[in-house]
Formats: sequence, structure tokens, C-alpha cells
Amino acid sequence: MNEALAELVRVAPPGAAPGASDWSRTAAALGVDALPADYTELADRYGGGHFDDYLCLLHPGCVNPDYNLLAVARQQAQALPELWKFEPKPPQLRAPDHRVVPWAIAEDGQTLYWLIAPGQEPARWTVMVSEGRGPYWEHHDTGSTGFLAALLTGRRQSEILGDLSGPDHRFDPLPTTLGH
Repeated sequence: MNEALAELVRVAPPGAAPGASDWSRTAAALGVDALPADYTELADRYGGGHFDDYLCLLHPGCVNPDYNLLAVARQQAQALPELWKFEPKPPQLRAPDHRVVPWAIAEDGQTLYWLIAPGQEPARWTVMVSEGRGPYWEHHDTGSTGFLAALLTGRRQSEILGDLSGPDHRFDPLPTTLGH
């Protein structure tokens, strides 16, 4: 277990682990060679679900399309080109072939994405946060699990997501096709 995931498990213990997913199939459906190992380990340990009734970890096995990684990614892939017609792209997305793929969403409409550059190894993908209902984006130079652990412990702040630190956190799993 990577260090960030171990910290997250201490801060917001998961329920029963849903088991491993078919990550190569999920990556292919997202149009990438692989997904970041920190995310796949996180998703295999937690499954899809909510941290503190606010931040939802997307998972390809969630039966609810609002929280299914592949369904949300398809929806965002269609919506973002339309958005760029009216709002400027964040600087990180102006480089040729740079794109974002969602991995978590917040109950207030914010979306957490991986920033993907051509030829970049998944371990080097960083986090972009979109306010969802406006033009503001943040870039965080860290991976998804490290970002989530630092956010819940207060070591990292997000102006878009607000202060999510505090002494008590919980994780509530969502139903999946994996029997949960």
C-alpha cells in the first residue's frame, strides 16, 4: 500500500474492499494505455463512494451512472469541447493534445480530473479541479491519492473545494456491479 493510501485509510477507513477491477479494459475505454497505480490501488481498496457525504470517488463498477468513472468520463468528453466555446481553457490545457479525465466529483458540482499530456506516464498525471459551474480551475502538482489524503488532513487546500480537513472523516461506499 502506498504511503498516501495508508494515510487515507487511517483518516477515512474504507468498508469491505470491493476487489480488483479490470483496469486494462477501463484504461482502453478511456483512451489511455494505463491508469495511475495510486488511483487503481485506491479504487480497489475503497470502491466508489463518498468521503464525508461530499467528495465522490468515481469507479468503473458503480451502477449509478452519475458516479461511474466511464459514464462520467464520456459525459465530460462531450461537455468540455462545448464549454471551451464560451470559456477560456485553463493554461494547462492549451498545449496540444493535453486533456483531462475525471476521477472524482463533489456534491456541489466540482470535478477532479487527471491532467494528461501526450506520452506522459500515468504516475506523473497531476490533479486539476474545476469549479463546475464557472470558469475557475486549479492545478495541483500531485496524484489523486496524495491529493485526497492531503486535502482531508489539511496539508493541502483548495479554493474551489473549500476546507475539507477536520478530525473525523468517513467513507460511504456506493452500490457496484461487484456485489456491494
